[in-house]
Amino acid sequence: MSSDYGICIYRPSSEPGTLEATWFEAGLPQDKPCRGLAVGGPSEGLAGSYQVTYFGPDGAEAACFDLDIKRTDHTFSLTWKKDGKVACTGVGLPLDDGLALAYRTQP
Repeated sequence: MSSDYGICIYRPSSEPGTLEATWFEAGLPQDKPCRGLAVGGPSEGLAGSYQVTYFGPDGAEAACFDLDIKRTDHTFSLTWKKDGKVACTGVGLPLDDGLALAYRTQP
């Protein structure tokens, strides 16, 4: 993950506690969205703690994080950590079948 900001959609997988990600950052090729997989979450709902791996446009591993998703009344807040330090923060809105979000990296 090489930009200061990006967008992502998480959708629950058929496997409980797993979310499939489609993500994009400025500067990446626009013809192929990137993918990701978050595992270890709750069996129901989106809010919870996950281990997430993102893959670049070429399918190679791009980054791994600990991800925490918190739900407020009508929004989500997200925090990605690497080695215990906050790497990215984001905000999201619920979708009928998942979560749409924007994120930014931390300096």
